Amino acid sequence: MNRAPLTSVLVLICIIVYVVLAVLSHNPITINKYLLFLLGQSLFTIKHRAYWQIITSIFVHANILHLALNVVFLYYIGSSLERSTSSGFLALSFFISGLTGNLISLIVGQVILNLQYISVGASGAILGLASSLILYSYEVSGGEFQRAIFSLILLFVLNSLGGNIDVLAHLGGILGGALVGLIYGIVHKRTLMRRAIRWHLGEDIGLR
Repeated sequence: MNRAPLTSVLVLICIIVYVVLAVLSHNPITINKYLLFLLGQSLFTIKHRAYWQIITSIFVHANILHLALNVVFLYYIGSSLERSTSSGFLALSFFISGLTGNLISLIVGQVILNLQYISVGASGAILGLASSLILYSYEVSGGEFQRAIFSLILLFVLNSLGGNIDVLAHLGGILGGALVGLIYGIVHKRTLMRRAIRWHLGEDIGLR
């Protein structure tokens, strides 16, 4: 039985989207720039009401290597988070992280800094899953806050080295995922505490 069904679905969506775009591009290695312009995120097209790009760009990848790296990390990180929490939390973390990363990339990178580029890929959402897992584990297990923050900084630095990387999308994804993980961890911890209190109260009542 697949204990991480939503992770498998997200991986499959990324692969299917790439295959369709590769067929349309007549190139299995690299996606046509026009298709990236249509489905990726850019300020120019969003100004012309192509609002779908804020979502579609998460599932679009520029080339086969880009896709391969992201689906491998999505599978392993997503599976770990989904098995530790739930499919619902994975969905919440993935989409909030992806949206946060895209919006920060768009607003800071393309509006404020006036940089012109097309942003594609699931890496912001995937890094958000990793940061959600870090903060969720910290809150539930009662780990050291400094270690959790160091892990987030290390996660950002290691995944933002090299060329053609949307650093702002990575940063936004990590911050969005961390916030979701922290809030979910607090709620989950309080739920566990309430259950423990009810169980002890019930046990006490049973002994009387």
